[in-house]
Amino acid sequence: MANLLKDDHPVLFEGLHSCYYIDDPRLKNRFKIYRESNIEHRYYYNLFKVDANFKNRIYFLFASAKLRLYQKVLRHADLMLAVSQHDTEYLRSILQEKLFIITKFSRQRQCIYSPGKGDYALYHGNIEVPENEYAATYLITKYSMGLIFH
Repeated sequence: MANLLKDDHPVLFEGLHSCYYIDDPRLKNRFKIYRESNIEHRYYYNLFKVDANFKNRIYFLFASAKLRLYQKVLRHADLMLAVSQHDTEYLRSILQEKLFIITKFSRQRQCIYSPGKGDYALYHGNIEVPENEYAATYLITKYSMGLIFH
């Protein structure tokens, strides 16, 4: 907080987990921007659904409920930046007019591909995260692909 009070610049809150000070009275006159990377309570609920460990499942379920309740602090944001149209529709219910979509950045401006079905798939994700492990396992099982790890 001491660093935030050194100037009058806007404050960027990156994800719900960083919003501890968003409703702090000392920042009342500051322009506050919330940039979401996902709808966090949905993310944790999806982790709850796919994790095989009972203790983890309980943790994820409670975390999801807490995050859903905590997201009320977002009404203190002056502007929200969403990463997808789907998330925008959800967040619009919290902060009506002050919402813009800023998709994830990519240097790639077009997608070049050959139509049809190939013999391989590229999956990008940290498979230590239960939801990603579930997605990768689903793809392998559904499409009987072999694995190549690098």
